[in-house]
Amino acid sequence: VPCTPGPTLTEEACARSFVERFGRRAFRRPLGSAEIDRYVAAWAGKRARSDFAGGVRLVIAALLQSPSFLYRPEIAGGAGATVALDGFELASRLSYLMWASMPDDALLDAAAAGKLARTDGLEAEARRLLADAKATAALASFHGQWLEAERVSTVDKDERLFPELTPAVREAMRAEPGRFAAHVLREDDGRFPTLLTASYGIVDGALARLYGGRETVDGKMDLPAGQRAGVLTMLAPMTVLSLGAEPSPIHRGKWVRERFLCQSIPDPPPDVMATPPLVDPAVPTRERFR
Repeated sequence: VPCTPGPTLTEEACARSFVERFGRRAFRRPLGSAEIDRYVAAWAGKRARSDFAGGVRLVIAALLQSPSFLYRPEIAGGAGATVALDGFELASRLSYLMWASMPDDALLDAAAAGKLARTDGLEAEARRLLADAKATAALASFHGQWLEAERVSTVDKDERLFPELTPAVREAMRAEPGRFAAHVLREDDGRFPTLLTASYGIVDGALARLYGGRETVDGKMDLPAGQRAGVLTMLAPMTVLSLGAEPSPIHRGKWVRERFLCQSIPDPPPDVMATPPLVDPAVPTRERFR
């Protein structure tokens, strides 16, 4: 509570101040006058049966059960309307993208001042959020989902062919896209082409050996020239987008079309011949699919 009731401040005035301040954080926007009155009335009803603090506890419980806290509604234009988002709706989008969490007071203040309506103001806040340590976990989560790295923890592989795929190695593979993305953003040029073409990886000792390194590395490592570059050839997506005992160019090609080029692959025609040809073990996988 940002105040203490006393001779110069009534309990109700202090409760109203709390509703306005805590409500803005919980709803990620200022409360309307009718909303404030409703929560103050809830406080007063509880205060009559309890004490000042009991009323505050009831307000907290009510605010944290509201759909405006539990969800992120975008209602500036009303149902069916196509309008620009207001500053507070932009602040929520920005914060949950960059931090996977709610806006802080500085971002809410920028929204209130109309700064997010300007390109330079929006960029300044985006850069501030990305520079914060809280962005690291969100970056890792975003790139892990995009590259389907989470699936490497459970994907089935032939243990006889891949005995090195231990739980520890799987965990290192799962974490690699996030570590790499954070390095590109914070220590390299922060550009999308670098995510695709960088000649280095951010690895630990287990991954360094799998990438062909002669020494144990925990950090930046040059990748084998002509074999690896950027996120497309990382171990996690390469492992997930293959079969139990061999690679799958079809799965990988479909994945690139959908995840990188945003092109949906339609179903095959109903009269297509779907029986695959016999596999010649003497022919490399890449040659069979040319």
